[in-house]
Amino acid sequence: MCMTETAGMREIAKTLQALAGIVGISGGEGDVARAILALAAPHADETRMDALGNLIVRRRGPGPRVMLSARMDTVGLLVTHVDAAGFARVAPVGALPLSHALGHVFALAGGRRGVLAHEGKTAPKDVAWEHCYLDFGAGDRAGSARVGDRAAFAAESFVANGRIISPGLSGRAGCAVLLQVLARPQPPACDVSFVFTAQGVLGARGARTAAYALAPAWAVSVGVSEAGDTPESAHKNDVTLGGGGALRVMDDTLITPAPLLRILEDTARAHQIPLQRAVPPQGGSDAGAVLISRSGVPASAVDIPVRYMHTAAEMAGLCDLVSCAALITALPLAFSSSENGENRGNDLTRRL
Repeated sequence: MCMTETAGMREIAKTLQALAGIVGISGGEGDVARAILALAAPHADETRMDALGNLIVRRRGPGPRVMLSARMDTVGLLVTHVDAAGFARVAPVGALPLSHALGHVFALAGGRRGVLAHEGKTAPKDVAWEHCYLDFGAGDRAGSARVGDRAAFAAESFVANGRIISPGLSGRAGCAVLLQVLARPQPPACDVSFVFTAQGVLGARGARTAAYALAPAWAVSVGVSEAGDTPESAHKNDVTLGGGGALRVMDDTLITPAPLLRILEDTARAHQIPLQRAVPPQGGSDAGAVLISRSGVPASAVDIPVRYMHTAAEMAGLCDLVSCAALITALPLAFSSSENGENRGNDLTRRL
């Protein structure tokens, strides 16, 4: 359970709350990237943005090249049409269920807010996205949005009982973990690239291009998995808040190589870090895209358990975030000890 707050939990909560409130729907992650860069730059040997919008932060070390990634983008809305009265028609970006969005307040990148409503002529049971619009109370186009504008949940973040409740955790929790790892003063045992990826909810596009450019020997992504510990949960799995990070064994795009699975679990055991296993019923991960980059990269994902995913009030345990950060911090040494001197000819690859 995540009931006793620690300094590490307070630090990671502060970072996550700062990031979660930034509008950064897929293809519009620039503000998020700039905020992350400001936090990452003091600890980096090198930073750069690539053509797709990934932020790549490097810390040099003596071992093989390692890619650690987390998605910057979140699900949200994109404006497709604005009528003369200022009502903005929208389309979902990413896997945003209409039932999670309807009646909620959304914010544009500039701060303007509107509520997602639906046409009165449509019965609630028949409402689909084409019946919905954002109402900014504008009265005309000038006070509304423009076609192509992106909107994210506008709910506030808060911490209670060791949990953080906030919109955008599914896109920013992993970023907060990587920033915590990056801030550790000890030099890494490997040459580590922290990649904050763009367009993750649209098929891990950023992770795919970054992995091709970096050609890592190893890769681990930090994302989220839906917890199955709520009453009569529709998500039949063993992932619980407070149980530590969730090692993703398989998803629609990934089967973690068995030797890498052992390295991750052995590392967690050696450092007494809680770790559970996850098999999400649907969806993919950054790791799935990295796995098939070039001639293949041993890749896996360590997830933060989250309740109420893709809603205005996602919930995560702060102790799980801290546990994930501890595991990711320990991994470069584990990867370095498995290295035989050639970046891509490591022991894991030979055993596959």
